[in-house]
Amino acid sequence: MWQASDALWRRSGLALLTLMLLGWSSLAAAQTPPAPLLVVPLEGVVAAPGFERARRALNDARASGATALLLEVDGRATVTAEALRFARDIVAAPLPVVVHLSGDTGALGAILAAAAHVVAMTPEALIGHSRPLVGPAQPASTARETSALLAEWVSMRQRDASWVDDVVYRGRRVGPATLPAITDVVADDRAALLAQLEGRRVMLANGSERRLTTLTAPLVTPEPTIGELLGQLLTQPAVLVWLWLAAVIAAALEFATPGVGVFAATAVLAALACAWGLNALPFHGWALALVLVGTGLIVLDGALASHGLLAAAGSLVAALGAFALFDDTRAPGVIIDGFALAPVLIAGGLSSIAGLVLGWQSRRSRHADDPLIGHYADVRQACAPEGLVYVAGALWRARLATGQALPGDIVCVIGRQQLTLLVRPLDDAEAAALRRGEP
Repeated sequence: MWQASDALWRRSGLALLTLMLLGWSSLAAAQTPPAPLLVVPLEGVVAAPGFERARRALNDARASGATALLLEVDGRATVTAEALRFARDIVAAPLPVVVHLSGDTGALGAILAAAAHVVAMTPEALIGHSRPLVGPAQPASTARETSALLAEWVSMRQRDASWVDDVVYRGRRVGPATLPAITDVVADDRAALLAQLEGRRVMLANGSERRLTTLTAPLVTPEPTIGELLGQLLTQPAVLVWLWLAAVIAAALEFATPGVGVFAATAVLAALACAWGLNALPFHGWALALVLVGTGLIVLDGALASHGLLAAAGSLVAALGAFALFDDTRAPGVIIDGFALAPVLIAGGLSSIAGLVLGWQSRRSRHADDPLIGHYADVRQACAPEGLVYVAGALWRARLATGQALPGDIVCVIGRQQLTLLVRPLDDAEAAALRRGEP
């Protein structure tokens, strides 16, 4: 009997221990936070800096054990080579990558839709560009390789690949309305998308299968770094136009008021930022040459006093170059539109009007008494023959007819040509009078 009782106690203890272990495991499971869902937006022109942010998020998602990476794509312009490079990262990703396309996503949407594990679109979304994804200027082998690569990715995801050749060679645009099999999910917004993704099973490149848990997953959007923000900003064509315009205006002001330094520094910084952004986008060399020639004409207008004619011509030449600046066969959708160029043309027109007004006023001043004539001026920058003088509370550009005047010398104003004072050195009598303090 004692043996039966002992066996009963052992069985009861084992049962109790089992229940305790089950309770602890249930409690631990309840306390384990669900895997996050990382969300990254891709907007505007997406070049190398934009893909760097998405690539960093992909690495963060893998390190944090995220259920998936969600790319919300609302940009239609990209650099094809950079997009294909990032698409290869998606194909080899150790976790599911979902793309949600809204609007006209162009070549960017086509490349990401081919590579993503799950493709979601809004009902009106489109992928593909109005021109071939690989233009005729590039080798035929490039087009064949791109088409074969996209078709391979789409077929691997068991989706309809009939659109690939049309997009790559003929510039077709497709969406759920024209080709329903192109997408896995049609969702108007993020909430509808997450509801449809819940429980979906995704096969990864290594052969493993993942089940998506999107309804309970906390949404995490990795903050971009300062470098990524600046890089993304500087690869937007409109921003490049504004930087270029700032550099031109600052350079023209430096010519008008030499020696100040602030305008020169501004021009250099704006030009360097513009060059950095331009280097990240494929461009035509001849179009850039037109922009540089136009820029030179605008800047020279301030030095040669052409009454705005050079500025107007330079604005027109620069605008023509800017319209054709970017290579649409390597960067589909990357263009400088008329809205961004409007300030350039307006600035050129205003400069012409201002030049004509100043020229008219200058011609009038030749027949009227100039209040500065006869005044003495302090030389601040050596006149040999041109330099800077200080008179009537302001710095003026000055020109000596002969000889030179060094900083600290006193000269007399004898005339004015537009914004340049004509000066002469003092004779001995004037210099002696000044030393005695006589007017």
